[in-house]
Amino acid sequence: TKAFTEILIKGLDAVAESKFSIVTFGRYAKLDIGLSDADDALRTVDEIDYSGGWTNTQDAILKCREELKNAPDGHLKFLVIVTDGAPTNNKRDKPNGNSCTGCYNQAVSEAELAKEDDVQVIAVGVGSVSFDKKLLTDIASEESLVFEVSDYDELQMKIDEVNQAANICVDDEPRQEPTLSPTLFPTMSQTENPTKCPRDECGVCNGPGKIPCCNGIKVCNVEDCPVSSKPVSVCIALDESGSVCSKGQPNQCDKLADGISSNQCDYENNCPRFNIDTKAFTEILIKGLDAVAESKFSIVTFGRYAKLDIGLSDADDALRTVDEIDYSGGWTNTQDAILKCREELKNAPDGHLKFLVIVTDGAPTNNKRDKPNGNSCTGCYNQAVSEAELAKEDDVQVIAVGVGSVSFDKKLLTDIASEESLVFEVSDYDELQMKIDEVNQAANICVDDEPRQEPTLSPTLFPTKSPTE
Repeated sequence: TKAFTEILIKGLDAVAESKFSIVTFGRYAKLDIGLSDADDALRTVDEIDYSGGWTNTQDAILKCREELKNAPDGHLKFLVIVTDGAPTNNKRDKPNGNSCTGCYNQAVSEAELAKEDDVQVIAVGVGSVSFDKKLLTDIASEESLVFEVSDYDELQMKIDEVNQAANICVDDEPRQEPTLSPTLFPTMSQTENPTKCPRDECGVCNGPGKIPCCNGIKVCNVEDCPVSSKPVSVCIALDESGSVCSKGQPNQCDKLADGISSNQCDYENNCPRFNIDTKAFTEILIKGLDAVAESKFSIVTFGRYAKLDIGLSDADDALRTVDEIDYSGGWTNTQDAILKCREELKNAPDGHLKFLVIVTDGAPTNNKRDKPNGNSCTGCYNQAVSEAELAKEDDVQVIAVGVGSVSFDKKLLTDIASEESLVFEVSDYDELQMKIDEVNQAANICVDDEPRQEPTLSPTLFPTKSPTE
């Protein structure tokens, strides 16, 4: 839910002057932040703690309606409600979990008041155990503003449609209720000035932008790349250890995998550093490479132990796997992650270049004997480096992406990468996407090129004095 909300805010803020307010609701509704700039709204979303409780839909709509009265002049007003659809509390605070007709009717009435205030109501329904599609249809401004998914992990599949519903061109009017009778005399000619859809640099309506070719240029159509890319098999190892989501100290989430939480572990906010930033980086990397080359992808996650989430597969299967990963916490078994990637890359198709991309904050804390050490684990470090060397001997190019979290270790990244130019650093997880083009380019090799090799350690003793013919 948070990821959906954050992407929606960022998407609308990128194209329009905008203000955002956040209301959460359980037994009662709470105005978490009034109409504010996107950055403040995003911080608020990130800090929300899940409450549980009954479902007071009418109070949520009421609080949104009242807050939207403060919208700046000239702003269109939208209310986007994300819910599983069944109101169970009412104005009198008399919850009823079975069939609360009063709760339902109050929610619909409150939505009608919002529409009378020129608020467009968009209803996003999740097919959970108490899903109620009829409510969504009754509270939305029109049926086309009802969006459904079967489960919460599918919410992001609808983000483009919801964004488009609230992204109105200057020459357009927001949606109105359709007339009940057809137009008697439709015009047969085209609209003289049709509204233009927001287009990317390639002219694609709401498109993703240009695709990077192996030689560094970007094109709108992969067929326009002057040189073809070599086929690749890529194993992506994602650090989901406790340090990724710890606050202030590196080991606050180390026992999360054992069911022991901590108020210094950002798990209650669903660990946005992993579930939003790391996943988004991984998904963009997969899509970028798959667009230009024959490719296979494998995903390994690692905390105290490493897990092969999916073997070498097509991009679509790998993307689904990334989306379904649950953050675990725990210690950091870097060597086991590299081992699992190395073993899986032995299954790469003939002719594929092999890459291992590891995303980590850099400090190994577990070893082959499963003897974790959170202070200074020299054995853990050495085993990770040794495993990376074995991968390189198997013709695997190791790319290390390091995040400056509470336990950052740049030296490890340099030691495990195939060369220093294949080390990429960011200061925090929310900056990962800033490096996506560079990482993509490192694994996007032209047909006539050779992958990077380690330089020779000594100069040629007797260089030729004449140029090569």
